[in-house]
Amino acid sequence: MKKKVLLKVLPILVIVVTAFSLAGCKVSTTSTVTKTTTDEKGNTVTTTTVKENGEVKEETTTEVTASEKEAVEEAVEEAAAEEAVEEAAAEEAVEEAASEVIVATITFDNQSGVDIYEMNFSDADSDDWGPDVLGEFAPLENGQELVFENGFTYSAEKLLWDLRAKDSDGNEVEFDGLDMSYAEDPENIFVVLEYDEEAADFAATVQ
Repeated sequence: MKKKVLLKVLPILVIVVTAFSLAGCKVSTTSTVTKTTTDEKGNTVTTTTVKENGEVKEETTTEVTASEKEAVEEAVEEAAAEEAVEEAAAEEAVEEAASEVIVATITFDNQSGVDIYEMNFSDADSDDWGPDVLGEFAPLENGQELVFENGFTYSAEKLLWDLRAKDSDGNEVEFDGLDMSYAEDPENIFVVLEYDEEAADFAATVQ
């Protein structure tokens, strides 16, 4: 008999407690409104109002005078102008560095297995070959090195160069796109001419 009584009473207790809990809850709403206006004197007035459940809880007003606003705008313009000057100076410095002429000592090391009787050099953008650099020093025999002290000028704008070598019979080999940036010392360039047995072809490297 006790179990049946408890089953009947329990739903009533639950309903009462639930109704009491819901009755004790309140829904709170908070809103913030910001309004900016400019008066006849040019002053900017910003008013921020915080309302809770429709009632004003806090209201703040800030005013920026026309002279203060003008001073801020001038400061922004000055900062932008200074940044533009700095950027222009940086670009100019990069351009100057790129156009700076480098006078280098260049060494040709012939490890090609063939004596070279003529050798021409030109930048990769040129359609024409330069003069024979060996001249009276020809031939550059296999295993020999030939050093031209301060005999090569180039710049950061022209780092790629082409080389042509000829043997005693006039057979020629061209090496395109030798990159001077690979040189360990920009003022001392070492060019090695060799025969690549794996590729079965001649090769040139800049060191």
